[in-house]
Amino acid sequence: MIEMLNERLNLIYLTFGIEEAWSRIYSLTTVLFALFVLCVGLVALCKHFMTPLIGRLVKRTDTLWDDYLFDAKVLASFWNLVATLIFYQFMPDFSEYRMAYVIIEQGLKILIALFATRWLGAFLNKITHYTTEQEKAQHQTLIGVVQFIKLIAYFICAIIVVAFLFGKNPINLVAGLGAAATVLMLVFKDSILGLVAGIQLSANEMLKPGDWVVIEKLNIDGIVQKVSLTTVKIKNFDNTISTVPPYTLVSDSFRNWDNVFVQGARQVKRSFNIDVNSVRYLSTDELKELFDLGFINEEDKQLSTPQVNLSLFRNYCMRFLSSHPEVHQGQSRVVRLLQSTPNGVPLELYFYLSHTEWAGFEARAALIQEQLIATMSVFGLKIFQHPTGLDLQTLMSQPKGIEQ
Repeated sequence: MIEMLNERLNLIYLTFGIEEAWSRIYSLTTVLFALFVLCVGLVALCKHFMTPLIGRLVKRTDTLWDDYLFDAKVLASFWNLVATLIFYQFMPDFSEYRMAYVIIEQGLKILIALFATRWLGAFLNKITHYTTEQEKAQHQTLIGVVQFIKLIAYFICAIIVVAFLFGKNPINLVAGLGAAATVLMLVFKDSILGLVAGIQLSANEMLKPGDWVVIEKLNIDGIVQKVSLTTVKIKNFDNTISTVPPYTLVSDSFRNWDNVFVQGARQVKRSFNIDVNSVRYLSTDELKELFDLGFINEEDKQLSTPQVNLSLFRNYCMRFLSSHPEVHQGQSRVVRLLQSTPNGVPLELYFYLSHTEWAGFEARAALIQEQLIATMSVFGLKIFQHPTGLDLQTLMSQPKGIEQ
């Protein structure tokens, strides 16, 4: 059809008395210009009518992924690619004008490569937005993988453009670059390590934006803001920003607190030292008083062996944690004695709280510990504490008769 139009235009120009050589040039120019105007009009038509129509259709669907994949930017890049392919496909053959034909043909190939890469980049960007913004996709981020694919696409596009500019076969150009690969690996060693580490972080779900991470070696403690192929951006709790390469996280260990919030259970591991001098057996009257106050149960009271106040207090701590509404009952709960020290006998509390937010967690953990410390005096126990200046001052101010 294009060739037929070209021939008819050539005959029309000849009827006006134009020489055949010039009429051929005029007809080819007219056809190329008309084809260019047609492609530009097609792109404008699609952007102003097809894109809004597709947008309205995808918004009516229940799924959300199509809202990202059929975004206006993705469709705009796609229309440009389609128009360029149409121009290249229907371009008339004017190989007798070799210089002009080669320039236009190679230019169209370069445009096709650029528009295809741009469309792929826009498509991958929308995939990244979908995976990071939707709640169901928050458990895995594809930013590193998508950036790696985009980098490969840009590299291939650059090779194709250079090959078309110099009139070479892209495959032969890639083969020629193999000799320089060793030098490139040495020069860009850190970048390559970052690329590989970024893919590992994304593929193994080791890290994602929003995670609370602690890197003790680098004194980093904060929330991950961004994970890319070359950098991991972390906002510390003192509002400073730390940027580390991904291979640092892969080669060294770091702590990720994300599973704490996923499980809804945060560990509490606190201990306080008990004065050894306050540990003793309890009399029958003391046991009866503790039972009447509800600090020991019938099982503790009926034991035939003499009861130690510290043992009864440990049993009370276990019952207290088991019945506490803030303590996560699906996790372990342990109240144990540690190795005795010169500062007393350490009593350790090991349990989990259902509240994981930092301020609320610390407040609830402190309240539980305070309640248990306040209850120790009922069992006749005391917290070990070194003498302070006030203790010495009180002792020195006592009358000598009392000291004797």
